[in-house]
Amino acid sequence: MAWLSLDEADNDAQRFFVYLITALNRNDSVIGKTSLEMLQTHKAPAVATLFSHLINDLAQSSEQHVLALDDYHLIQNKTIHDALAFLLENQPPQLHLVMISRTEPPLPLAKLRAKNQLVTLGANDLRFTRSETETFLNQTMKLGLTDEQVTQLDAKTEGWITGLQLAALSLQSADDADRLVRTLTGDNRYVADYLIDEVLSLQPREIQQFLLHTSILSRLCADLCDAVTGAKNSQQMLEMLDKNNLFLIPLDDTRRWYRYHQLFADMLRHRLEEQHPDLRPQLYRRAFDWHREAGLQMQAIHYALQGKMYAEAADLIEEIGHRTYWRNLAGNIGEWLQQIPRSVIETRPQLRILLVLVLIDRGQIRAVEEELERLERYLAEGRSSDETKNLKFEGQIRAMQSAMAYHRYFDGSMTAAYADRALEILPESPPFDRCVAAFHGGGAYTLLGELDKARELLAESLHLSKITGTPLDKMLAQSNLGKVELVAGNLDRAHSYFSRTCAMAEEIVIRQASAFSDALTGLGIVHYLQNDLETAQKFIEQSIDVSGTDEFLDRLLVAYVAMMRVHYARGNIDYAAAVLRQATKVMTRFSSPHSINNQLAIEQARLWFLEENKMQAEAWAAKQTGLPGTFENEAALMLAAQIFLARADYSRAEALLSALLAKAEEQGRFCSVIHIEILLAETRQLQENLPQAMAHLQQALVLAEPQSVIRPFLDADPAIGDLLFQLRRTEELTPPVADFADSLLASRQSAPNASPALGAAQLTPREIEVLRHLSAGHTYAQIAANLMITENTLKYHIKNIYSKLDVSNRVQAIITAHELQLL
Repeated sequence: MAWLSLDEADNDAQRFFVYLITALNRNDSVIGKTSLEMLQTHKAPAVATLFSHLINDLAQSSEQHVLALDDYHLIQNKTIHDALAFLLENQPPQLHLVMISRTEPPLPLAKLRAKNQLVTLGANDLRFTRSETETFLNQTMKLGLTDEQVTQLDAKTEGWITGLQLAALSLQSADDADRLVRTLTGDNRYVADYLIDEVLSLQPREIQQFLLHTSILSRLCADLCDAVTGAKNSQQMLEMLDKNNLFLIPLDDTRRWYRYHQLFADMLRHRLEEQHPDLRPQLYRRAFDWHREAGLQMQAIHYALQGKMYAEAADLIEEIGHRTYWRNLAGNIGEWLQQIPRSVIETRPQLRILLVLVLIDRGQIRAVEEELERLERYLAEGRSSDETKNLKFEGQIRAMQSAMAYHRYFDGSMTAAYADRALEILPESPPFDRCVAAFHGGGAYTLLGELDKARELLAESLHLSKITGTPLDKMLAQSNLGKVELVAGNLDRAHSYFSRTCAMAEEIVIRQASAFSDALTGLGIVHYLQNDLETAQKFIEQSIDVSGTDEFLDRLLVAYVAMMRVHYARGNIDYAAAVLRQATKVMTRFSSPHSINNQLAIEQARLWFLEENKMQAEAWAAKQTGLPGTFENEAALMLAAQIFLARADYSRAEALLSALLAKAEEQGRFCSVIHIEILLAETRQLQENLPQAMAHLQQALVLAEPQSVIRPFLDADPAIGDLLFQLRRTEELTPPVADFADSLLASRQSAPNASPALGAAQLTPREIEVLRHLSAGHTYAQIAANLMITENTLKYHIKNIYSKLDVSNRVQAIITAHELQLL
C-alpha cells in the first residue's frame, strides 16, 4: 500500500504529483519512473501525458497496488482534482484508490457509483458500534468502565471515534470517572479544543456565525434557520455543511430536517454563551415564534423555557397541557413545570391543576394531598367574578381530590363525595376532568358495594376515554369494571376486563407501569378463587413488582392482601406473615392514613387467629361488633364472626353473618354471598342444625358452580368437607352442581395438609370436651350421654377433630393433643 498524508502545502500541483508517484514507485521502481523523469525535466508537463505513462506502468504490473490519500479535503487545487479525475476515468484494474476526506471531493463519483465501481464509507459506517466502543474503552484504553458507563459514553459520542478517544484521555486523569461520564459535553477541555481547532476555526466567518446562531436548535430546517439567523441562504448553508460532513446529521431521507452531533452542538452553545451572551435570548425568541406559528406547540414551549420566556411558555402549556397529559405525555408536562418558577405557577390555576395531575402520574400521592390543600385555600381566597370559571375550577379540584381519596385513603365514602360533586359542577366539555371523576367515582362505589352505580360511572368513564382518545383512561376504566365483576362473582367477565387491560398496557408501553397493577392483581385474585394458586401468585408478584415505589396505597394494599391469601391457601403461614411485615413497612414509609392501617389490622388479626393467638384475636374481634354491616367493613366482620365461632359464641357470629348476607344479596355481591353462606353453614353445623347447615352450603354451591369459585370451600373449616360429603350423599343436586361438589371433595383431599397446630387453633370448645373424654378412655355411648348428644353427632365431632389434627384414629388424636398442650 502507498499511503500519502496530505496537508495544505500539497496544493502545489507539481509537489502533489511528485509525492503521489513517488509513493507508488517505492513499492515497484518501474511504476512511475518515466513520469518522475518528466516532472524533473519539465516544469509543468501536461497532466494527460504525465498520468498516461503512470497508468501504462500500472497496467503492465503483475501486482495489485493500493494508493491511499489521507485528508484529501485539504486539497483545493483544480489541477489536482482534474488529474485524479483523469486517473479514475482511465484507472487500470491493478490500481485501487482510497480517499480519506471530511468532505466529498469534486470528482466524477456519480459515474463511478452508477458503474458500481465506488465504495463509500460515510460517518455512519465509521462510527463505533456499542460493542466496539466497549472494546476500545476497556481493552485498548484499559479504563475498566461499567456497562452503564460505556452505554452513556456511546450515546453521547454517537460512536464518534475521535470523541471517544478524547473522552478516554479525560478519563485517564479523572478522579471521579462516573461523574465525568455523566457530565461529558462538548465543553470538555479535550473535546472542545479539538472541535474548535480542527473544525470550527477552519470554517469561513459566515459559516462560523451560522453554526453558532443555529446551535440552540435541537432540529434544523432551512425555513427555521432563516427565521433564527435572519439570513435567506440557510438551505445552501445546510447543504454545504452536509456535503462537508460538518457534524450535521440528516433526520429524513429528503434531507429537510437535520440535527448537530450532540458534542458538537454542546461546544457551539458553550461558545455562543462565551462570545455572544446577549444574543441567546433573541435567538430563542425567534425559534419560539417560528415553532408557535408553525403549530408546533410542544417545541415552542421548549424554546420559550430555554429563553426564560416563562409567561409565553405558561400560556402554551395551559393551552395544550390537558391534551398532552392525557396522551400519556405527563413526563413532558412535569419537565416543563419544573423549569417554571413557582411564583409563576402560583398565579395560574390551570398550571396548578396540571401539577397535581403530574404528581398523580408519578405516584406522589402525599404531595398531591399537600398541593390540593393549597388549591382549596386558593379557591376560597381568590374566587373569580366569573362563577362559571369558579365552578369549573372547583370541579377540577374535586376530581383531583377523588383521586387522592381513592389512592391514598382507599375510602369509598370520601372518594364518592368528591367525585359526585365534581360530576355535578364540571362542564361536559372538555371531558378530561369528568373522566377522572367518573373513573374514581366508579372505584368508590365498588368499595361501597353499590355495583349498579359503579357500573354507571365506569361506563361514562369508558365513553369519555373514547372522546379523549386516551388509552390510559380506557385501561383504568376497564380495570375497574373488572373489579366490579369480581365483586359480583362474574369471574369470567372480570378475567376478560383484566386481560384486555394488561394487553393494552403492553401494546402502548405506558410509562406508569403501576397503572395496570390493579389488573394484574385482579387476574391473580380470579385465579386464586379458581384454585390456580401458581398462576395467581405469578400475577400478584408481578403486580407488586410493577407498582415500584409509587404511593398508590390502594393498589399495594390489595396486592399484598391477595398474596397473603395465596400463602394461606398453600399452608405457608410464615410466608404470609412476612408479606404482612413487608406491607406494614411499605405503608409506614408512605405515612399511611388510618383507613389503610385498619385494613392491615384486619390481616394482623387474621394471622393471630390462624396462629392460635386467641387473646389478641378475640380482643380485636370484640372491637368490630359496633361496625355497620357495609361492604367496606365486611372483611373485618367476617373475620370477627370466624373468631366468635372458634370460641363457641355462635349467636354472635350468626347475627353478624346474617346481616352481612342480607346486605350482600341486596347489592348483588355474590362473591361475598358465597363466602358468607359457607360461614353460616359452619355456624349451623356447630349449632347442630344440620338441615340449615346443608341448606346454606347448597346455596353456596349453586352460586359458585357457574364460575368455578372453588377457593372459599377449600379455605373453610375442615368440617365443611364432611358437610359437603354428607350433602352429596343425601341431597339431590343438579348434575352441574353435583359435579362441582365432587370436584371440591377431590380438591380437599389433594390439598396440602395444614399443620396440626393450625387445625388445633380451630378446635371448638365442644371438640375439646370430646377430646378429653377420648383421652379418658370413655366409650362413644358414655361420651354421648355425658355431653347429652346423639352418637351420630358425636361421630361428626370426632371426624372434625381428626381432620383438624391431621390424624386418623383415637390414639393419634390423643398423642397429638398432648403434644399441642390441648389436654
